[in-house]
Amino acid sequence: GIEALIRFDEIASTEKLIQVHSEWITEDERDLSLHSEGSMVPDSLFCAMGGTTEMVIDEVIAKGHFGFLAAPEKSFKSYVSLDAAISVATGTPFLNRFAVPQKRKVLLISNETQIADYKRQRAAILTSKGLDPNTPLDNLFWNRSLFDLSDSEGSLERFRKVCRDNPDCLMIIDPFNHCLGDLASQNSNKAVMTSALSRWSAITEQFGVTLLINHHTNDSLYPRAEPARRNMSHVGPESWGRYHVMMNELKPYNNDDGTMQLFFFIEGNAQIGGKFVLSIDEGANKDHWKPSITTLKEHKERKAAAKVEATDSALESIQRAILAGLATKETPQSVNAISKLPGVQVDRTSVMLRQALEALVSDNKIKCRSKKTGEKTFNKYELIG
Repeated sequence: GIEALIRFDEIASTEKLIQVHSEWITEDERDLSLHSEGSMVPDSLFCAMGGTTEMVIDEVIAKGHFGFLAAPEKSFKSYVSLDAAISVATGTPFLNRFAVPQKRKVLLISNETQIADYKRQRAAILTSKGLDPNTPLDNLFWNRSLFDLSDSEGSLERFRKVCRDNPDCLMIIDPFNHCLGDLASQNSNKAVMTSALSRWSAITEQFGVTLLINHHTNDSLYPRAEPARRNMSHVGPESWGRYHVMMNELKPYNNDDGTMQLFFFIEGNAQIGGKFVLSIDEGANKDHWKPSITTLKEHKERKAAAKVEATDSALESIQRAILAGLATKETPQSVNAISKLPGVQVDRTSVMLRQALEALVSDNKIKCRSKKTGEKTFNKYELIG
């Protein structure tokens, strides 16, 4: 059998070395062997390579994996991914909710965000984290030259070089559709798209690079609908990658105060994932950034409680109007007459009117006189005393 022995060379900069067939190779060479076509790695060595899952952003994405952040147009994708970039670069919670275990180098590769917008958003995000907006981010790097997934003009080798030169970093690419190149005409061919994505995946895994890609959703995702991976544009992204963030409009953007609510769904492995609601406030002048996250369950419970509170308030208002109206009447009033009293103004068949009358009778504030005519019963109400 072939034995794989791992030791640390404490003399030579603690570089991890692995013995295979009595020959020492570096960890980079080992990984290259693992990802080379036709190269087979024995089970004992493969197991020796493994370790525990290391999260780059807790609950969101792990080191060496890649995933997509997908949402409709004008849904704060670039802003949210910039929050992720600054969070990882500073070691502060993503969206002020998801912990970042350690600082890392961040590569932000985007050809959409304008410099003026970036400076404004950067300052707003830093301020939201309680940091000086002029804080230098020495481990955050920008580039506007996107990689070509179709590998035209050696783009794949450039991608490999960037990953090799920046191991263990977080790389954010924005947007994905600008990376398709010659594959744009084949974006409905799942075999072609997944094959191309697998090349990126192998390289990021080899160098421990975490890749987060901004992407659009398709027309099947309507506002206020819960998003899912099947709503990603093109084929391939929905079935490739371990970690994804899906967003969609829950409450539309309000130009007057700069607020919006979004579904924020995280999809990962068995230990990762959750359904959240992201509330964003960037101000009427777009001069600040105040994101807040609640679970979808909490959001629904709060909404239900608010609805109950509103119903109770409306019910109390109707009860007060009924009492005030009956105080002006000398004779018992029918349900139809009560429905037309000032301040009541609801249909005589309204459930809320029935509940208000039943509650007032139960509290001994009014009494009900019933008269049966044939198969029908007619009720009239008057104040007690």
